[in-house]
Amino acid sequence: MTNALVRFGLIAACLNAAPAAAVTELTATGFTMFSSQVGSTAVVRFNGVVNGVKQDDLSADIAFTLTGVRNFGRQWNFSVNIINTSGTAFTSASIGLFGFSTDNRNVGGSQFKPLMGIATQPGLFDTGQFNNDVGFTTPDLPTAQQVCFKTGGTLGECGTGGISGVAQASSTGQAFSLNFATPQGSIVLQNFVLRFFNVNGVASGGPGGPAVPVTGDDISAPGIVVPEPSSWAMLIAGFGLIGAMQRRRRQIAA
Repeated sequence: MTNALVRFGLIAACLNAAPAAAVTELTATGFTMFSSQVGSTAVVRFNGVVNGVKQDDLSADIAFTLTGVRNFGRQWNFSVNIINTSGTAFTSASIGLFGFSTDNRNVGGSQFKPLMGIATQPGLFDTGQFNNDVGFTTPDLPTAQQVCFKTGGTLGECGTGGISGVAQASSTGQAFSLNFATPQGSIVLQNFVLRFFNVNGVASGGPGGPAVPVTGDDISAPGIVVPEPSSWAMLIAGFGLIGAMQRRRRQIAA
């Protein structure tokens, strides 16, 4: 009974030790940020999909950080760090677009919270666009995106991947603002998508399926929200401490 209480206490301590910047409401498809959480970061992980099969070697992470809330809650400023983590199954794969939607919790179902405008700082992904009505369609994905940031190219959709991009084992940053008509105490970002372009390599065909050669393709990648790295690090450290205490008890008992 004592050991169980010690384990519970240490795990709880690790979880409660998460920094103040941790996002408080997080699901697999989206996250909520409150206006009081400037400095909060949420990480979204993307994997490309080829013929319906998730590709572990065609991957990227984007860390969204809330950098400020201005104009009485109407302007929400973010910085993102975009990292191309694609592996050796692909000889080339560049990131040329990322997008997402807001969620209006005051309307039944999943509806966009209307934006008055978006703005970007100079950067690789400084071509921004939004659509409050039906959003933008993305090839091979069922959800629509309200907001897209691209590296140039055709406006009005989230299908093409821009004119340049983030190559494998590379990263870049981008700052942008979301401007709402009315003050917002919190916002929900969800339905994340990323587009790889100039993808070359051999895609997995899934369990028992044949490999799929890929040559110069554009490939969509849906995103899922992952736990904050620092929270996981503290949790792992807590489990390590539990193990060390158990080993010490066994040594004393011997």
